[in-house]
Amino acid sequence: MNCWTQLSAMLFAQFTGRDSLRDVVENFNSKKHHHYHLGVQPIKRSTLSDANRDRPVAIFTETFFYLLEKIRGQLGKKDHSEMVRLIDSSTIDLNLKQFAWADFRSTKAGVKIHTVYDPHAKVPVFFEISHAKVNDRKVLEHLPVLPEMTYVFDRAYNDYGWYYMLCQQNTRFVGRMKGNAQYEIIEEKAVNQPNLLHDQVIKLSGLAGKKCPQNLRRITIIREEDGKELTFISNDLKCEAQEIAGLYKSRWQIELFFKWIKQNLKIKQFADRSENAVKIQILVAMVIYYCDWLKLEVRARDLYKGLPSLSV
Repeated sequence: MNCWTQLSAMLFAQFTGRDSLRDVVENFNSKKHHHYHLGVQPIKRSTLSDANRDRPVAIFTETFFYLLEKIRGQLGKKDHSEMVRLIDSSTIDLNLKQFAWADFRSTKAGVKIHTVYDPHAKVPVFFEISHAKVNDRKVLEHLPVLPEMTYVFDRAYNDYGWYYMLCQQNTRFVGRMKGNAQYEIIEEKAVNQPNLLHDQVIKLSGLAGKKCPQNLRRITIIREEDGKELTFISNDLKCEAQEIAGLYKSRWQIELFFKWIKQNLKIKQFADRSENAVKIQILVAMVIYYCDWLKLEVRARDLYKGLPSLSV
């Protein structure tokens, strides 16, 4: 089975919501009148299973990034407000008995999807799949870092060496600060908002200070919804504290993205149980997400072109 036939079959499984390989194969083969136009042949269950188990995931990853480049071509030049990236991960739970290779607790199994998300375009610009037990910080070395971009993330990505690298790359970051972080206060800024407790310029001390010798910003607010104190860390020493806190609040958009793909794409039930097959199914789901994005973007552009010009 060649790559195109495998991709076609797995796309078909996503579009039609098939739960098992047998279900995929029987229904795919029943659409023989479409095979000629797709350039595929009827498939066998064993052949598709072998392809899902053995074919390198990298092929499907390349398809993902090929479509990402297509999307970047549609986006055009960005203004400063659009140069924000949200970093987070989400776990997909699996049955431990069926997916023993993915164990991460005594009674659980799962895989984790690590994502860098563009909240303006509403698309992931980086996507990596690992075992659920992999620490989020392990993925930092793979994340793309672009100058003048703003990166927003939670405490799971607390890595002072990485913070310093972001500073050196001329990027801005906003994250949650750990409660046990050691630091000295360099400057106390004026606090003029009712929900703003602290606005400080700090220098990390101890080992953290050796890893990141840069002056940083420490901001503590009271969240209006529940009265909880949140402390942020950033390398932005100039912007208003509320703007920095607002950037962190924008993380809800990547949480909505995770929720949407889990509800609308077939990534919670898997047609095959091997690690390779699970990763392929998730990547194929993301290919569909990108194709839908491109379809909607082209539609919107064509609609805009079709609108009559207005003169005053």
